[in-house]
Amino acid sequence: MTIELMIAVPLFVLAATGRYFIFRKMGIPGWKSLIPIYTDYLLFRELIGEGYFWGYVTSSMSAVICSTLVIIGVLSRPMEIPFVIAAILACTITIAIQIKLLHSLAKSFGHGVGYTFGLVVVEPIMLMILGLEQNRYARAAA
Repeated sequence: MTIELMIAVPLFVLAATGRYFIFRKMGIPGWKSLIPIYTDYLLFRELIGEGYFWGYVTSSMSAVICSTLVIIGVLSRPMEIPFVIAAILACTITIAIQIKLLHSLAKSFGHGVGYTFGLVVVEPIMLMILGLEQNRYARAAA
């Protein structure tokens, strides 16, 4: 087993377990947190709205497509620059939406910007803490 796998698997388990307990606190059946894309959809819908989910998906896919076209070299030299700029812009939008989601999650459990920063930096650990601590979900706080 490689070192990357030895680190990635426990972090995945921490994040999945934390999400499971967070979903239960939010009144959503915990098993729904185990379905990859559906999990994100439910979080977006509950915390900041479906529109942000579709913006997140669109910007993510745009970044992947633009980056792939540049990397595999199917574009002429002059056309690479606009696609690189588009990829950077799409990545920036994706990151901004993700941070907004994490901030809304932290606020809905009574935490502030510091907790949001923790979620951005070490999300699996902070999700586990958020799922296991004795706090309540307050939808109106988001």
